Amino acid sequence: MNKEEFKQLLLSEKKKYISKSFEELISMKEPVTYEIEIRGQKCQVEVFILERNAQYVQVSVNIDDFKFPKVIMPLSESFVKYADGRVDILNKNDS
Repeated sequence: MNKEEFKQLLLSEKKKYISKSFEELISMKEPVTYEIEIRGQKCQVEVFILERNAQYVQVSVNIDDFKFPKVIMPLSESFVKYADGRVDILNKNDS
């Protein structure tokens, strides 16, 4: 899997969590960790709640391919989902 495909996979996984309601995210048990396989390449997805309160929840979505250096420093993006449904993307991985 090349770098661009890897980034697209991260964006796809992040969109799954952005589409969840505030109530689903704030009550989510974490960390959420699962493996996905794309064209024979296994990847691990980890989702963490960085902060949660009555106004918003901050979520981090991380992905690695079990190979160095990504296993130590996974590709990561985070977002904030507000109780009113607004979403802010906090960081975009362009490297």
